[in-house]
Amino acid sequence: MKRLNKGIRGVFLHNCMVTPPAHRHKLCPKGKNSLCGWRRQQAGDLSEYDEKKKTHLYGEFYQLLLPIIDEFTSDLMLVKLSKGLHTDDLESLFRSVPSQH
Repeated sequence: MKRLNKGIRGVFLHNCMVTPPAHRHKLCPKGKNSLCGWRRQQAGDLSEYDEKKKTHLYGEFYQLLLPIIDEFTSDLMLVKLSKGLHTDDLESLFRSVPSQH
C-alpha cells in the first residue's frame, strides 16, 4: 500500500505547479531511466527538458485538491480500492508504480 500511496501522490505532485521544481519532483523515480524528464536531467541526461513547456495545475488547484488526494491515499481507502480488484489487477497496478530506491 505504501508504494501505491507514494505513486498516486507522486503523479499528483508531478503535475502541479509547485515551486521549486525539486519539491514537485521529490517523489519521481530518480536516474537516467526515469519517466520524469526533470529527474533524467538531474541525473546528467543532456536531452532538452524545459519545465516551462509542460502543462501543470496551478498552485490554487494544488491547495484545493490536496485534501481529496489525502483522503484518496489514506490506508483505509487504498484497502477498499484493493479489495475490489482481482489479484492480477493488483499485480499489474503495483508494477505500474515505479519503485524508488
